[in-house]
Amino acid sequence: MQNFTTRRNFLKQAGFLAATSAVPISYPAVSNNPLIDQLGLQLYTVRDELVAKPQETIQAIRNAGYQQIELFDSQLLPQLHSVLKSLGIAINSTHFLSPLLTGNWEFQDALGVRRPPLNYTLQAAIDQAAQYEVTYFIFPFLYPEERGGIDSYKALAEQLNQTGELCKQAGIRMGYHNHSFELQPMDGSSPMEVLLTETDPELVCFELDVFWVSVAGHDPAQFIKKYANRIELLHLKDKKTNTPQTYRAITMPRKSFQPVGSGILNFTEILQAAQEANVQHVFVEQDASDDPLGDIKRSSEYLQSLR
Repeated sequence: MQNFTTRRNFLKQAGFLAATSAVPISYPAVSNNPLIDQLGLQLYTVRDELVAKPQETIQAIRNAGYQQIELFDSQLLPQLHSVLKSLGIAINSTHFLSPLLTGNWEFQDALGVRRPPLNYTLQAAIDQAAQYEVTYFIFPFLYPEERGGIDSYKALAEQLNQTGELCKQAGIRMGYHNHSFELQPMDGSSPMEVLLTETDPELVCFELDVFWVSVAGHDPAQFIKKYANRIELLHLKDKKTNTPQTYRAITMPRKSFQPVGSGILNFTEILQAAQEANVQHVFVEQDASDDPLGDIKRSSEYLQSLR
């Protein structure tokens, strides 16, 4: 989920990063689980902390052993790239503002958030990601007003293919991040089935969010196995007991989001399936938390324990 107000505030205050420095820390020795060894964090998890206490947040990410991060907005690349690289933390993936692809800025306008500069086009965002050596460029979210029938998802798939071609020319990889609404049955299929079928595997991959797959009533490990040739990244977040099945992400109670290892998802099976499917990167993400810095540490410690 995107928090545009937070993004705007962060862009205003990110100047602190130029003065932030620290000595890189030593990480645990490489084990036989490369996905855990290269564990990533989606920065949306600590979005508010980055604004309120930036240096402490960067330190907490480092100390928790995260080796890479994923941005929730590609516009943050210039502010974050150098400081994270100096700490030995890679930026291998970034989400981007969905209207850059769809052109539907009115839904963002309704939130009272400014649009990017006119020169920050989809092509400019792709070129910037390539400039900063980001590997994956991820479409993050489709507004409720944009979700139509099967034909609308076929049209979206074509837009993803076109963007995937632009990404391929720039030397990066286009991806799609799911929520639960894509898995809602529709006309004997589902939006996710349409996107998987209608996108070109050479141009578009998928970043599977295991929480939302489970919320939609599917087993994440089995889903990864079924679509092993299309899934290249994972979002890891845990689900509280008795979380309702729903296709409406906006209705999800805050407490449904749990640190990895604190809920009911079987991450041993999920990570085994991911290794067998040759998933390239995994990112811890927790959409809502009363203690984000503590929770990213808890998630990392649990995943390290699976070695």
